[in-house]
Amino acid sequence: MNKKSKIYFTVLFMLLFVSVFIPYALNISFSKKGKFDKYIGESQLHLIKTYETGEVILFYIDQGARAALKQAISNLGLTQTDFNRQKINKTKKRLLPEFQNNFLKITDNFPETKIPIIIDEYEFNLKRKGNSVELLGKYSDILKLEIRTDNKIVFTEAEIIKGERLGYYLLNPSFRETVAIT
Repeated sequence: MNKKSKIYFTVLFMLLFVSVFIPYALNISFSKKGKFDKYIGESQLHLIKTYETGEVILFYIDQGARAALKQAISNLGLTQTDFNRQKINKTKKRLLPEFQNNFLKITDNFPETKIPIIIDEYEFNLKRKGNSVELLGKYSDILKLEIRTDNKIVFTEAEIIKGERLGYYLLNPSFRETVAIT
């Protein structure tokens, strides 16, 4: 075979290859069963939305703890002298039940769902820092927020609401709040 015939043969073969193989490959790829019904990045978007919801919940808990502590101090009429080293244990016994009631009322009013906080799971530490009081609330458990495609806020592990669950976002609703006292 000479050079011209090799060139013609190669061009003819390439045209035949393109005109037969490409339509065949496209036909197979478009007729595949089990096509993707989601857009690229949709699962990541649900993960980001769940993260944002979790951060809003944690912020709500922090702000709720601050408001509950201020309200408890105000309701009991506590002053700086109540937080001296000699009196702080008595003050703590009076303050914590009032704080817990206020805190539960605030967290029960979260706009979209009830935050499943069990107040007995908290370990509270109260101490004075200058002209302020610091309350540390350490939660001994983890809240599981489901990562869902239907954008519902669900904390339970049971599949009560229909929709696809992609996993869990774990929340630790601990807080550290400092409030000035007079």
